[in-house]
Amino acid sequence: MAEPVNPTKTSDPFRNAPALIVFGGTFDPPHAGHAACLKALTEQFATSKILVVPAAEPPPTNGKVKKPLLNFNDRLELCRLMVADIGSPAAIEVSGLEGSLTVPNFTVNTLEALLESAPKKKYGSALAITIGADQFAAFETWHQAERIIELADLILVPRSNESVTWPTGKLSKQARIWTLNVKTPPASSTAIRQATQTKRPIPAGWLTPKVFSRWQELTSKAIEPVLDVL
Repeated sequence: MAEPVNPTKTSDPFRNAPALIVFGGTFDPPHAGHAACLKALTEQFATSKILVVPAAEPPPTNGKVKKPLLNFNDRLELCRLMVADIGSPAAIEVSGLEGSLTVPNFTVNTLEALLESAPKKKYGSALAITIGADQFAAFETWHQAERIIELADLILVPRSNESVTWPTGKLSKQARIWTLNVKTPPASSTAIRQATQTKRPIPAGWLTPKVFSRWQELTSKAIEPVLDVL
């Protein structure tokens, strides 16, 4: 198995770093935890380009269809505001790619679409994707998981103060895995949506300033039909 690798501990920390890191998700909304991960990626993978890729139509999770509160274009806008709030480093770009791909937006389709245009490196992989600890534990259930690890490295994002459950199947032994050094705040998109829909305050610091302001504007009308049936 490719053990988790910390590139900051090698003699040449960026030699094998992936050229392009895909930071995907629903981002409904993007929150301070996402911002912390992006900052950590720019520090730990300083020579890599980072692509924030919101899903236009997320694939089902545990058999359940995900229905974002905000539409794709609104979530794209919020991602751009989040990047602006963290200083808009040149290495980070927000992409609307999945809006033009087949739905639902499976990771393997995104990687295949990016592969031809990904920067080429003499050493290391062209692509990597970030993956949360909960998703990592269930990685082998992903759509075409075997193809994903052919195309890309995995960058594991552990939750603060939680242990990581490693998959036990053969794919985890074949994957090229990095571990992101990051401490994330306890922000949750689900909890933020629930607070917004029930008109409760969002915990301080869970949204970056520009995202917080725009989220309030965008949801002021979107949640009215929801409130009517609560």
